[in-house]
Amino acid sequence: MAKRKVVTGSGIINTIVNAVNKVAEPQLPFVDKQSFKDFAKTLATAPDSVQNLFLESLSNLGFLQKFVQMREYESYFRRLYGEDILQEQLVLYCVDRIKARSFDPEDTTRFLESHPPRVGSEIIQSVLRRQYQLSTLEDIISAIGQGESYFVTFYDSAVTAMWNSYEYDNLLTIKEMITEQVKEGNLRLFPLAKPTDQTTVLAMKVEVDTITADWESELNRGYNLAGFATHTPESELIYLFNNRIMSLNSNYNLAWSYNKEYLDLKKDGRAISMKSDGLADGAIYAAVFDSAAFEIHNRVGHPRVTGFFNPGTLENERILTCFTIFGMNLFANSIWFIDPTKVGFAASNYATLDTRDGSANANLGEIKEIYVKSVKAATGKYVDKFGKFSITGNTSNDTYIDEDSGELYIAKDEEGTEGTGADAGSYFITVTWTSHLDNTKTATKAIKLNV
Repeated sequence: MAKRKVVTGSGIINTIVNAVNKVAEPQLPFVDKQSFKDFAKTLATAPDSVQNLFLESLSNLGFLQKFVQMREYESYFRRLYGEDILQEQLVLYCVDRIKARSFDPEDTTRFLESHPPRVGSEIIQSVLRRQYQLSTLEDIISAIGQGESYFVTFYDSAVTAMWNSYEYDNLLTIKEMITEQVKEGNLRLFPLAKPTDQTTVLAMKVEVDTITADWESELNRGYNLAGFATHTPESELIYLFNNRIMSLNSNYNLAWSYNKEYLDLKKDGRAISMKSDGLADGAIYAAVFDSAAFEIHNRVGHPRVTGFFNPGTLENERILTCFTIFGMNLFANSIWFIDPTKVGFAASNYATLDTRDGSANANLGEIKEIYVKSVKAATGKYVDKFGKFSITGNTSNDTYIDEDSGELYIAKDEEGTEGTGADAGSYFITVTWTSHLDNTKTATKAIKLNV
């Protein structure tokens, strides 16, 4: 870990004075250890424009210094942050694996025919705007007047408090974002009793190793809500676990369960700890996910400091304004370990299916995408939208559905099955979804063929 550079109070003041003197009059004097206290008197009698510029420069200098240093070496969540962006919303696009068909000598009309690529999009527009009030100019002048060592302590404490508030609020936002996605059923749950000793840690190790090896070795559709074929190399895995698990098992056992040295994972930003109460009211206690699963970006130019004169206190005040976009990439692999006692569907109406285009009608030769629109959990429980799709009522072997993505391929010679009652004379294919959490929980959607 890089050592923090020692910065003197004189060095801080002179850096700001140099910047202020380029654009302001009258010129402020440079200081040394002997003249440091006298600078407070000079600043106190300077014009408001010079005072405001000095404080704004000091505030921004302090924040940017700490921002770079703590993000790079101390923030557990640094791997979740992306680059700064200009827009107020982010649109994610993902192109699925293209399924090719070979030449059929019995049907020359299908020569070089292939399914068009499935392209998914997701809009992330959850923007969090926050403001933090910084110290007033009078506080700064007072600190300078008490000497260089006092000023350095004040300066460092103010910057640290500002950064800690910003980072902690981001942490709370991330946790709330995850909890909301769990409530919506958008994240794949894995019911497993919380590890309490070496035996149960090993049981969790087997599950983690199996899942992550699948992610790395082949394209998978079953671990992201969009059902897209995705791949996650071992180097891009992020591990999240609560402190209760850490306290019950030594760091070495915990690292062993993830096939990595714990300290290496933590230093690399790939091991993230959370409070013992976990997420989603304590139901979620651990997770493994692709580093691309989170989309967290500051807007370009933020955080930034702005100032105003407060007539109520007769002081010049500075406000740190933050503009951050938070979202989750539902095309990325993730698995969330949950207490089995916290899993359960509602007694009825526990899942609803729909088509992406909103129509229950389909033409022959059409590709229709079916998805789980909603799931309903019992009170105090959680469920998800992951499972397997199947079809009944088709008459052609060329009609099939992708069991993970819900893509229904309707053959050109498909006839379907005639409905009954009011649907007599119409022909249908029925899509059935079965939950991976409970195979007794299913939902159906009838697709009417335009024949």
